[in-house]
Amino acid sequence: MANTILSGDQILVSKLHYGAKIATSRLPGFSKVKRNDIIVFTNPVNKDEFLIKRCIALPGELLSIIHHQVYVDSKIIRQPNTSISHYYIETFDHKAMIHLKNKFKLESLYPDNNTSTIVPLNPEIAKEIQNMPSVKEIHKTEITGRQSDIYPQENSNWNNDNYGPLLIPKKGLTIKLNPSNYFLYKKIIDVHERSTSFISNTEIYINGKETRFYTFKQNYYFMLGDNRNRSIDSRYWGFLPEDLIIGKATLNILSYTSNSYHLNLCLL
Repeated sequence: MANTILSGDQILVSKLHYGAKIATSRLPGFSKVKRNDIIVFTNPVNKDEFLIKRCIALPGELLSIIHHQVYVDSKIIRQPNTSISHYYIETFDHKAMIHLKNKFKLESLYPDNNTSTIVPLNPEIAKEIQNMPSVKEIHKTEITGRQSDIYPQENSNWNNDNYGPLLIPKKGLTIKLNPSNYFLYKKIIDVHERSTSFISNTEIYINGKETRFYTFKQNYYFMLGDNRNRSIDSRYWGFLPEDLIIGKATLNILSYTSNSYHLNLCLL
């Protein structure tokens, strides 16, 4: 969540928004999870760790990422202005590059040459740089090919910047299982919903019985970090089950900079 929430920041988390969790049950809340809510939750991979990410897709929605751009139900989801992506920048000469770096306090991610660099930027700064006459080219960097650590690791040809499409599971929704989508939902069936499943040739078994359908027992969400190139989020560990949600991050109270805290009081 870099640039939105920084390391060391003290934030207020409301457990009442979605309903406080008591043991295995949850009290009624006064709000449902909404798109772009910043949520604190238990890490689905390491239950001893808490994570904070932004909710991008809700139960029952179809998500895809195409050339960095997030789509939900075929509609463009704009990146928050605080989000960070990696951009390739090329200027017409070395002097222009020096001026650019000084003006925007840019720090190169990789060794660069006299007229080009790769830097982390938010959308507003990227647009401002794009309009500068000294800039020859600016565009987001893009990963090509398969990433072996992208969810689901078993048979995914996806990567950070090109992901999906995939259906976000919804409580009570029944899907037809097949060899193409089985590994997308295997973790839900086996881990979050405590059944046992396996695939043999083209046949799928759940709790020892062959089946071609599965009905989800709870809602799930797709989470992304605002530092899109470096965030370990749903693209790596899959769907967030509702029962791991702790609460909504509502207020950034204190920020830690220059070896000291200062009052922030910034709504999230």
